[in-house]
Amino acid sequence: MYLKVLMLACVFLGSFHLLNACDCPNPGLDSAFSRADLVFRGKVIGAETNWVSGGQKYSFEVLESWKNPTDKFLVANSPFEKNCGAVFDQGGTYLIFLKKKYNTKYTDACMGNLSEADASQELKLLGAGMPPASSEITKTMMWTVGILGVASLLFLVFVVLRKKIFKRA
Repeated sequence: MYLKVLMLACVFLGSFHLLNACDCPNPGLDSAFSRADLVFRGKVIGAETNWVSGGQKYSFEVLESWKNPTDKFLVANSPFEKNCGAVFDQGGTYLIFLKKKYNTKYTDACMGNLSEADASQELKLLGAGMPPASSEITKTMMWTVGILGVASLLFLVFVVLRKKIFKRA
């Protein structure tokens, strides 16, 4: 009797993870494209746990986009895998479908994301995408670095000229 109860408990506890399993069919390109706010092909350059919202936070380098222009780099959130979260490998390139809510970008396993190797047909149907836009932060950083470079150069010229002038006197 005890053996039967123990076996049933093991079966029940062993299959508990199936209750959280995500089972969604591939939505197809048309449906995934229409549901998404942003569609792009990008390379995963970072992944970390998002302790605030729970799940993963992925950083992407955008290679090209098809729906709504985007910056060269972006961050997207996804729930944990057991909650239908999308899983992306560091360094991998993917066709990504994102939603935006309150300026936060997110995706999940049911959005239609595909690795570049699995998305050859979809990429062919999408055609050539738009190159990513350079962000305001990038422009500001370039101006700041340029101004600091010129200021440093002027400072060095001033120091050298000052030493030469005082040597003569």
